[in-house]
Amino acid sequence: PGTMTRARAPTLHTVARAAGVSTAIVSRVVNGHYHGMSAATRARVEAAVDRLGYFPNRAARSLRTSRHHRIALIAVDSSPEFLADPFTTYVVAGLSNALSEQDYGLLVQRLNRRAPLDMLLMRAQDADAITLFMSGPQDERLVLITRFRELGLPLLVFQETLAPIPDDVCVVRQDDRAGGRWLGERIRGLGLSDVLAVVPELAWPAIEARLAGLRDGLDEPGSLTILKVAETDMQAVSTALDRQLAAHVPEAIFASNDQLAAQSIGALARIGREVPADVRVSGFNCLPITGTVHPPLTTIRSPAFALGTRAADLLVRRLAEGRFETKELVLPVEPQAGQSL
Repeated sequence: PGTMTRARAPTLHTVARAAGVSTAIVSRVVNGHYHGMSAATRARVEAAVDRLGYFPNRAARSLRTSRHHRIALIAVDSSPEFLADPFTTYVVAGLSNALSEQDYGLLVQRLNRRAPLDMLLMRAQDADAITLFMSGPQDERLVLITRFRELGLPLLVFQETLAPIPDDVCVVRQDDRAGGRWLGERIRGLGLSDVLAVVPELAWPAIEARLAGLRDGLDEPGSLTILKVAETDMQAVSTALDRQLAAHVPEAIFASNDQLAAQSIGALARIGREVPADVRVSGFNCLPITGTVHPPLTTIRSPAFALGTRAADLLVRRLAEGRFETKELVLPVEPQAGQSL
């Protein structure tokens, strides 16, 4: 009688043979050590790992009782300059500083949504817990949460709204919807209904919440136009604003962050419109750029640094006690009165 052979899980040697390299090279790629390695070799190994579905021996890892004292922060962002965003910078700074005080390191890794996910999942296994900072459509974000949960590590998600929140997952966010609502109510209170909202073309859960709050505050949005811009390209933003304002000048501009508010004020100045005499403008986040804007910007102060520090505290407590003390932490935002709205 014939015997049934069960397919073996791929090994380091299997991947090395498939990629035509040594096992040492595969090990370096798996652990993110690329120094002196050609891009072609790295791509060949990553393709083999992805094709074969290779993962290191997780059973062996589970036998170890010592912790790595390392937290992974995965930023799902298409821009290589993701850390240049002021809001992200403050969150990461708060997280890193607070973890360092507890003798934990922070491993920051960007995930391009078009890149293979398996390599990143593999490296994330060497952390004690994972934090996610995600852009992209909601369905894609939910898939990523599911994939990272499969690692069996505690998972903390920034700026997301989940219902229900899965087991061993904690959400840390600020009340962006409340901030958007306050600005919407302020605009409506001025008797304005023709509003232009300027937002990044890349979907972010916080921006979605701010727009939802704006609609809440306007109550019955008469003429709300959404302009999506390539936020990381200042020239592209200027061009998009100039084109939009050439077609129609609104009564008010709701910019989803202070950078876009500053550029909106600049675009209005180029066509001879003054703020707030001709057009009202609001921002969001109240980070350092706010102080450079004229007139002083009406905006919403975000507790970005505190989001990071509170997340670190929740993670360290989870690792010590075996469960998150809360499923969701929502920090309040604070209106910042200026002269632009």
